[in-house]
Amino acid sequence: MSYKPIALNNISCSLLYHYDDKDDVYSIGNIEKDKYIEVKESNKDVILYVISQLNGKNTIDEVEQLVREKLNCKINVQELVTILEKAALLEGAGEKLGEELAKVEIHKPQIPYVCNVDASYVTEAEPVKELLTKQVSHSVCWMQSVDKMIADGVDTFIEIGPGKALSGFVKRINRKVKTFNIDSAETFRKTVDSLRNLD
Repeated sequence: MSYKPIALNNISCSLLYHYDDKDDVYSIGNIEKDKYIEVKESNKDVILYVISQLNGKNTIDEVEQLVREKLNCKINVQELVTILEKAALLEGAGEKLGEELAKVEIHKPQIPYVCNVDASYVTEAEPVKELLTKQVSHSVCWMQSVDKMIADGVDTFIEIGPGKALSGFVKRINRKVKTFNIDSAETFRKTVDSLRNLD
């Protein structure tokens, strides 16, 4: 039987960035749970339509055909499905990740980290695989994780990847903390220089 992907049922669309001279950028997914993709306004409606057809009834080829017939355009649905899988926006993504993690040896973390599944510190190797798998398909405690770190003295957060959405959420939780964004070699160098100059 051909693969019939199923998108999660709690996917929403929100404006991320407004520009006067180019396409606005929207988030599709659940930004508060850090499970979303960023899309240009010009692509938004097509992608939302594709997601609506990822309901377990249609194969990827059938969805592409529906897009051609209903919207009179083309889109690489397989590529979009891959992107949605990586963003944990498809059902079954956690199980697939668990299968891959079973092949990997996990060592004890050298630095404890806060897991956003339950906002607890991870200090041993044993729970890492299970927690990573749960993170994909379960609700996460992102706000509680940030609160916990701030309560324990963390005052600087670095967001790695495109966009500044998560940094914005951190600032909403506590405006006194410092946030930095790294999405290129240039912003990496600027962040390193800024960190060196912190009191």
